[in-house]
Amino acid sequence: MNYNITLIPGDGIGPEVVAEAVRVLDTIASNYGHSFKFTERLMGGCSIDKFGSSLTEETLADCPERTDPSAACSLCEKGSVCSQICVPSKCTTR
Repeated sequence: MNYNITLIPGDGIGPEVVAEAVRVLDTIASNYGHSFKFTERLMGGCSIDKFGSSLTEETLADCPERTDPSAACSLCEKGSVCSQICVPSKCTTR
Protein backbone atom coordinates (compact mmCIF):
# COMPACT_ATOMS: atom_id res chain seq x y z
CA MET A 1 0.00 0.00 0.00
CA ASN A 2 1.12 3.55 -0.71
CA TYR A 3 0.60 6.40 1.74
CA ASN A 4 1.27 10.13 1.63
CA ILE A 5 2.07 11.39 5.13
CA THR A 6 2.49 15.00 6.18
CA LEU A 7 4.98 15.29 9.03
CA ILE A 8 4.34 18.23 11.34
CA PRO A 9 7.03 18.47 14.01
CA GLY A 10 6.15 21.31 16.32
CA ASP A 11 6.07 22.29 19.95
CA GLY A 12 5.65 19.22 22.13
CA ILE A 13 6.09 16.60 19.40
CA GLY A 14 9.31 17.93 18.01
CA PRO A 15 11.69 16.92 15.25
CA GLU A 16 13.34 14.21 17.36
CA VAL A 17 10.02 12.42 17.95
CA VAL A 18 8.94 12.74 14.32
CA ALA A 19 12.32 11.41 13.16
CA GLU A 20 11.85 8.29 15.27
CA ALA A 21 8.31 7.82 13.91
CA VAL A 22 9.71 7.97 10.37
CA ARG A 23 12.27 5.31 11.31
CA VAL A 24 9.47 3.05 12.54
CA LEU A 25 7.42 3.62 9.39
CA ASP A 26 10.45 2.97 7.19
CA THR A 27 10.93 -0.37 8.97
CA ILE A 28 7.26 -1.23 8.46
CA ALA A 29 7.56 -0.28 4.79
CA SER A 30 10.56 -2.51 4.22
CA ASN A 31 9.12 -5.46 6.17
CA TYR A 32 5.62 -5.39 4.70
CA GLY A 33 6.03 -3.88 1.24
CA HIS A 34 4.40 -0.54 1.97
CA SER A 35 5.49 2.78 0.53
CA PHE A 36 5.41 6.05 2.47
CA LYS A 37 5.95 9.47 0.89
CA PHE A 38 6.73 12.05 3.56
CA THR A 39 6.21 15.80 3.30
CA GLU A 40 7.43 17.88 6.23
CA ARG A 41 5.70 21.08 7.30
CA LEU A 42 6.22 23.38 10.25
CA MET A 43 3.81 24.18 13.08
CA GLY A 44 4.02 26.13 16.30
CA GLY A 45 6.92 28.32 17.34
CA CYS A 46 9.23 27.30 14.50
CA SER A 47 6.48 28.16 11.99
CA ILE A 48 5.89 31.53 13.65
CA ASP A 49 9.63 32.26 13.47
CA LYS A 50 9.80 31.36 9.77
CA PHE A 51 6.37 32.41 8.42
CA GLY A 52 4.77 34.62 11.09
CA SER A 53 1.95 32.10 11.60
CA SER A 54 1.75 29.01 13.80
CA LEU A 55 -0.22 27.10 11.16
CA THR A 56 0.12 28.09 7.51
CA GLU A 57 -2.32 27.54 4.67
CA GLU A 58 0.34 25.41 2.98
CA THR A 59 0.38 23.06 5.97
CA LEU A 60 -3.41 22.85 6.01
CA ALA A 61 -3.47 22.17 2.27
CA ASP A 62 -1.19 19.16 2.80
CA CYS A 63 -3.68 17.63 5.25
CA PRO A 64 -6.96 17.40 3.28
CA GLU A 65 -8.37 14.46 5.24
CA ARG A 66 -7.97 16.38 8.48
CA THR A 67 -9.14 19.76 7.24
CA ASP A 68 -12.04 18.60 5.07
CA PRO A 69 -14.82 17.24 7.31
CA SER A 70 -16.43 15.51 4.31
CA ALA A 71 -13.34 13.40 3.62
CA ALA A 72 -13.61 9.73 4.45
CA CYS A 73 -11.49 8.36 7.25
CA SER A 74 -8.38 6.74 5.78
CA LEU A 75 -8.31 4.03 8.46
CA CYS A 76 -11.94 2.89 8.36
CA GLU A 77 -12.98 0.07 6.04
CA LYS A 78 -16.50 1.53 5.94
CA GLY A 79 -15.26 4.88 4.60
CA SER A 80 -16.99 6.77 7.39
CA VAL A 81 -16.72 10.52 7.70
CA CYS A 82 -14.70 11.51 10.75
CA SER A 83 -14.51 14.93 12.31
CA GLN A 84 -11.54 13.96 14.44
CA ILE A 85 -8.27 12.20 13.91
CA CYS A 86 -9.22 8.54 13.54
CA VAL A 87 -8.19 6.26 16.38
CA PRO A 88 -8.98 2.69 15.31
CA SER A 89 -9.49 1.44 18.87
CA LYS A 90 -12.11 4.16 19.47
CA CYS A 91 -13.81 3.99 16.07
CA THR A 92 -17.56 3.57 16.46
CA THR A 93 -18.18 2.65 12.81
CA ARG A 94 -16.08 -0.53 12.65
